[in-house]
Amino acid sequence: FGLLAPEYKTAMVTPPVPDRLFIWHLDKSRKVATLDMPNSKIGKVEVPIRPFFGTIGTAPGGKECISSLYPGPYGANMDFNEVVAGVTMHFPVFEPGALFMLGDGHSAQGDGEIDGAAIETPFTVKFTVNLIKGKKINWPHLINDNEIMSIGSTRPLIDALRLACADMVTWLTTDYGFEKYDAVELLGQAAHLYIANVVDPQFSVACALNKKYLPR
Repeated sequence: FGLLAPEYKTAMVTPPVPDRLFIWHLDKSRKVATLDMPNSKIGKVEVPIRPFFGTIGTAPGGKECISSLYPGPYGANMDFNEVVAGVTMHFPVFEPGALFMLGDGHSAQGDGEIDGAAIETPFTVKFTVNLIKGKKINWPHLINDNEIMSIGSTRPLIDALRLACADMVTWLTTDYGFEKYDAVELLGQAAHLYIANVVDPQFSVACALNKKYLPR
């Protein structure tokens, strides 16, 4: 499982990647996670703790019953390491009550979750849910102090990228008054692209734009 492992749908002549259990030690006072590497020259490594939720979203539409492992327009297991404390997220609502879900706590994760897992951690959190009546969006949005982001999920990766960028164009024209091709040109010169996950049944990509480019 993971970017560097054989695809389950593809015949391979190479042996599978061996199962390994990595136990990271969390130091909340120093805000780092430490992993002993006795078989490597370095001996051990530390990475900064940056907690986030791998899974967040609403129920899919059409009364479809699918695993939350499959990200889509409703969010779910996007494994996006920018879903940290303090951000605002918007999700489409497809079912009465929205059926909001939240979980898959991670203490840290690199872009893409390339080995199939983050530093998996239980969380205790406080969050607020608001309903924006009459507002329609097609894909999840994330807003932090510096950027706005549209998140697209599908396979192949290029199509997830297209979904995220096309949704950002729609967001800029609908909410911020940009003409469509002006928005495309702005993204062409100023967008920042995040590879959120390349391990789940659907890949996730975020198209981000700095708030300094938005009208006041």
